[in-house]
Amino acid sequence: MHSRRQVLRTCLAAALAAAASTGAVAQSSKPITILVGFAPGGAPDAVARIVAEKLQTKLKRTVIVENKSGANGQLALTALQNGPTDGSVYALTPPGMLTIHPTLYPKLAYDVSKIEPVISACTFEHAVVTGPSNPFKTLAEYLAWVKANPNRGFYAVPALGSAPHFVGALLAKEAGVSLQPTPYRGGPPMLQDLLNGEVPLGINVLSNFTELHRSGKLRVLATTGEKRSALLPDVPTLGELGYKQAQAQEWFSFVVKAGTPASETEAFASAVREIVGMKDVGASLAAAGFTPAALGADELRQDIASDTKRWAQVIKQTGFKLEN
Repeated sequence: MHSRRQVLRTCLAAALAAAASTGAVAQSSKPITILVGFAPGGAPDAVARIVAEKLQTKLKRTVIVENKSGANGQLALTALQNGPTDGSVYALTPPGMLTIHPTLYPKLAYDVSKIEPVISACTFEHAVVTGPSNPFKTLAEYLAWVKANPNRGFYAVPALGSAPHFVGALLAKEAGVSLQPTPYRGGPPMLQDLLNGEVPLGINVLSNFTELHRSGKLRVLATTGEKRSALLPDVPTLGELGYKQAQAQEWFSFVVKAGTPASETEAFASAVREIVGMKDVGASLAAAGFTPAALGADELRQDIASDTKRWAQVIKQTGFKLEN
């Protein structure tokens, strides 16, 4: 009898182990979806797809990039928060959705405290640009032109309440000029109006303008990073020109719904860190205008906390309000 019980227990243990193993295989083989809150072809989408291609091989899982554009990037984070916590859904986002939006919007469809940073893929800066038909070739000349033409101090931004919007507000304050943001529905229509001379100045992610600057179709007057961009070493930073308060460097980071097991997020972060360190991926990111950088969750949390305070003060100073 005793021997029979031992056999039954052994069989039961083996069955449970097999079931657990089967479950693990099923979970690990579930496709991963990376949500992007902006349209295909934009900067976040480009970064997500560069990394996703390698993730499939590294994790041996299907990786899908799904664009949920609209509401200034909010739709992707809303979908993330409404999704599962099994490590099958991530979002790639710039920091503004986590640092600017909580102060800017009276109501948000997502709760920032329920979204956790995982790892970044790269950092980037913004650029202050103008079309070739304008009479100014430097930022100093532009600011002098605005003082002489105060009714023409418009600058294009991809959206109101974005980092480029507030970079322009900080620049205006430091320079002592009046600048009014002109919002667009993303970068492409904004870029077209800059090329056509419909708006005298624009501020957006540097990667949108590097090739156009090199070809002479647009002029980048300044960049917003702490040091000159390796992509355009001939262009000064705002800090160099005396406008340090308007500096801004950002990142594209993967985030996940709070409550996702650490085993899932750590495996994902480890894979992304290896991918970002690959020479070909680094070259692809650099060619797209980004600096490869795998910032960990703790560093990202610190950035989010400090930037949230910074942008809250800027929003208060400008008095800008945006309704949902």
